[in-house]
Order: sequence, then structure tokens, then C-alpha cells
Amino acid sequence: MGNCNSNKATKKVEKRTDEVRAEEPKNADQRSHKERYVLENATTNLGADKPRFEFVPDCIDSAALEKLRAFEKSECGPGIDPSSTHFMKRSKAIAFVLPLNGTVYSLEQDFFMQQQGYNDLSGGCKRQYKKIQDSTLQECFAGLIHQFVDYYDLPKSSLILVQIQTSMMEGKQVENAARINRCNSITGQGIHTDGSDRALLLCINRENTNGAANQFHGSLDGEDPLCEPRVLQPGEGVFFKDNELFHYVTPGVQSFPEVDLKRTLILMHWPAEHHLVGGNNPNNRLGVR
Repeated sequence: MGNCNSNKATKKVEKRTDEVRAEEPKNADQRSHKERYVLENATTNLGADKPRFEFVPDCIDSAALEKLRAFEKSECGPGIDPSSTHFMKRSKAIAFVLPLNGTVYSLEQDFFMQQQGYNDLSGGCKRQYKKIQDSTLQECFAGLIHQFVDYYDLPKSSLILVQIQTSMMEGKQVENAARINRCNSITGQGIHTDGSDRALLLCINRENTNGAANQFHGSLDGEDPLCEPRVLQPGEGVFFKDNELFHYVTPGVQSFPEVDLKRTLILMHWPAEHHLVGGNNPNNRLGVR
């Protein structure tokens, strides 16, 4: 009888020891991929300590700026944007990227879809573009992508939509008044949101361009401007919380009519999963005007 009680007591001690071991914190090697992902992203604040928008005059250095400019002018650079027949002629290239452990990975998908509630011009349409090649992402875009992630303290393995686009107008262009007015529109949209949570615009080139200034609004009707229209100069960027305000780009015209107009920007948006399929972003319930 004594031995039986002793065995039971031993088993209880062993069971309790196992329970204690189970409660002990695991080291990094013992955690599953899912556990590590949850823990790594538990402390991200998504830019809670950042203002709704912030202009940064020297967002990138001159060497990085020249690499981006060289890519834009190369054969691998942006291709014509078919939707720009409705506004100023534009070229564009895109990539869905995943920054992870200091490297930028990209998806093969070469199109995106904006839900119509965010874009009343081309929303709901499959918009196909040239894809930014992986080698170019590593050489020209990686530093800026990591800067965007760090600025907003985004979760690891975040899917980000990266775009480079050039608005252009040829010198001595003779057109009717209606076409000229349409050409002056940079985006074809009024006051709007892009449908994401966090965003970055960076100007890398601006030639013979008057206007095309960025402005943020607190309301869709334009009755609550948050700043004066501001022209982004090459190397200047603006970070903004796309789900907390609206933005607008003023019309652009040639400073000298006989000279070509060019304005090139980098755009980044997070999250980007909904742009893969044209879905809604539950964190952005703003609209368009």
C-alpha cells in the first residue's frame, strides 16, 4: 500500500514538473514560425506616434535618387498606363513586395485592382503594367522600401504595393480646350483616398512643371484643408495615413509650352492584399469625390 501511494505521488510530481516546463518561455529556436510571427508583430505600432502626414525634404540621398532616375529612363522603366487616356499621359511600373530580413521579395503579379469606392475613374478594373524586376528592386528600391517600413513600424512580412509613374506632356502640343483641361489633371481624380492605411509619395524628377502640388484634407468636400498645396521637389517625400485623411493633386501645366513636361513619383501603399483582388480594406472606409 505504501509503495502504491509513493508511485502516485511520484507521478503527480512528474506531471507538475511537465506543466511547469510547458509554462516556461520558449527560446527563439523552440518557437514555431507562427509563434515567432505573432511575437515579432505584437509590438508594431503602425505609426501611432506619427502625424497624419509629414513632408520630408531630403527623403533619400543624391546617389539613390540618381539610381531611380536612371531606371525610369531605361528600357526596363515604366510602360504606358492605358487608363491615362482620361487624364495627363502617364507611364507606370509596379511590384507587390515583401520586405523580410533585409531583403525585398516580390510577387509575379503585374496588375492591381482598386475597389470602385476608392477610385471612381478606374476602380474595379484590372490595371496591368510593366513589373519592376527583382534586380531593380534590390538595387534601386530596397532602401526606400525599408525606410517606409521603419517609419511606420509596419509588421514584418508586410505586403506593399510599390509604383513608379511619370506624368508627361509634349511641348507644342495643339489640342482642343476640353482635351487640354483633361490633360492638366494628374490623376483624373478629385479629393480622394487610395484605399490603404499608410502611404508614401516621393518625387524623383520634375521638369518644366507648374502646379501638380499635393494637398491633404480632413473632409471629402474640401471644406477642411489640412495644409496649403505643396509642390514636391526631387528627393522630397511625404508620408501620410491614407485611412485618416484625403488627398488631392492640383492640375499641372507646362511652365514653357514649347518644352516637354515630366513629373516622376514613387508611390508605396500598405497594406496591399486587397489590391491583389480588388477587395475592400476594412481599415479604410473613406471615399472619393
